[in-house]
Amino acid sequence: MDRTDHRHTHVLLLRGVNVGGRNRVPKAELAELAAEAGAEDATVHLNSGNVLCRIGERRPAAEVAAMLSRLILARLDVETPVHEATAAEIASLLDAWEASELAPTAGQVADGRFLPRQAHLVLLDSAPDPDDAARLMAEDVGQDRCLATGRGVWIRYAVDTRSSTLTLPRIERILGRSGTARNLNTVKVLAGRPDPKKDLPRMELRRD
Repeated sequence: MDRTDHRHTHVLLLRGVNVGGRNRVPKAELAELAAEAGAEDATVHLNSGNVLCRIGERRPAAEVAAMLSRLILARLDVETPVHEATAAEIASLLDAWEASELAPTAGQVADGRFLPRQAHLVLLDSAPDPDDAARLMAEDVGQDRCLATGRGVWIRYAVDTRSSTLTLPRIERILGRSGTARNLNTVKVLAGRPDPKKDLPRMELRRD
């Protein structure tokens, strides 16, 4: 796992970069562009577009995220939305996961019946309408399960993302919101609570 400063106040999350050789945004360039956009002490976790940083009160985080998106397009010719959140928001979403029925038991973790890559958080650009959130959770998605809470949607996959019908476009269509997904281990880092064990390989939420 990358060394990161867990005193960060904000995260900036890119969508769909460095996947299958497409939309390449190298870590070093991303950190530099984030700093140019107004993020302080920016570090990049893994190679999947996760910026941990500090953002002062004088500049809204949404402006920093929008500027970073424009800089990435101008300098790297990659078009990607950038979603921002405070570390406290991510921590609150992690708390909601841990308190929910979706969270695994200690026994499931210990014997390998649950792996962190089987859980993803979709961070939305804003909280959805409660009726839309209820409709999402009532969707027939086989053995997969989901929880809509605040700006997030937690998904626990019965198997993995590749076999799931609960794709990111489906979630966005039902909720009328844009989002980007990260697995459980990455969310822990974003929240400032990294797992002492090394992160498992990241699995992408299906986008078709």
